[in-house]
Amino acid sequence: MARRRPLVGGGSSRSCWGWWLRWAGIGLALVAAFLLGALTRVWVPGVPSSALMHAYGASDPTKTVRAQGLDICTQQQQHQQQPTCSAPRPLFTISHPKSGRTWLRCLVSHAFACLNKYNDTLSLADIEMYSGNVLDFSHGEPHHPFSSTPWDLAYAFAEERPHNREHGVLLVRDPRDVIVSSYYERRYREHVRWIPPWTSLSQYITWHKGSLRTLLMFLNLWSAVVEKPGWTVLRYEDMRRCPHQTLRHIVNERLCLGVSEECIQAAVRWCDFGSLQKRAEEAGTSGGAKIFSPASKGNPNSRKVRKGKVGGYRDDLSEADIEYMEQTIQKHLVSARIFGYGTPPTITTED
Repeated sequence: MARRRPLVGGGSSRSCWGWWLRWAGIGLALVAAFLLGALTRVWVPGVPSSALMHAYGASDPTKTVRAQGLDICTQQQQHQQQPTCSAPRPLFTISHPKSGRTWLRCLVSHAFACLNKYNDTLSLADIEMYSGNVLDFSHGEPHHPFSSTPWDLAYAFAEERPHNREHGVLLVRDPRDVIVSSYYERRYREHVRWIPPWTSLSQYITWHKGSLRTLLMFLNLWSAVVEKPGWTVLRYEDMRRCPHQTLRHIVNERLCLGVSEECIQAAVRWCDFGSLQKRAEEAGTSGGAKIFSPASKGNPNSRKVRKGKVGGYRDDLSEADIEYMEQTIQKHLVSARIFGYGTPPTITTED
């Protein structure tokens, strides 16, 4: 019996279907891998529950604030334990760029210099050296907020767990003021994480990477330390209202350096914003003090010590920009209740 001849093209059809099935399987595998990667970047094992809740939109109304400093101006810290002076020196201090680190550095450096009878010869060039004996400052390197997306910070936080330190200082500032100051820092002073000169402030605040959204993630993640009694949370706005109490808390209550009240007063006077700006203008472009000098003579926005004004963002942003920023803060800053940044700050005058 003669064999039945196969239909013309039948084998080719089956081969074609097999080819498509193989590629479809590969495509599905790639999609699955992408989704799995996205999920693991969000729900990474090891993220502390408080940071996870804050970072991804579920605020925790039951969080107990045990850290020191949040009510430093009133000294009504019922949650605060008596100082034990057990904090190591230099004390780890984390802050987002443009949150007041330069001013805090100035205060502690002058207090330390006064304690050791060197304050008469102190200059801007000495601030970093002297402050390094008291506080160990960080912006979270190598995961610098200016070069990170919100999820970059969250993933690094989960991997490295920097909040596990027993002692530390978290310095925060209202994100409305921070983002404007960050723009001018990157526009005129930053050489590594600079932004193109044609970028407007209105454009900058909408960036996904290294701008407002990253800043809000930074605050959400680091709010995890408010449950730790060995930490101090300093609000820049409180530092401006009561610098003496702030400095006294750091150098004497946390580190027990025994800095006299006379030295505390002298440090606050020396680090007055007007005095700092004057010294920065005279610093020149060489030596250790050059980082304080304006990047462009005659341009006040290129200063290292620019304004220090609480609520100063209103001077630079349009009504539309402010509305966008408020909506973004309300949506993404789930730690607003802890830091008190859910509503715009009260305007203060410049010093």
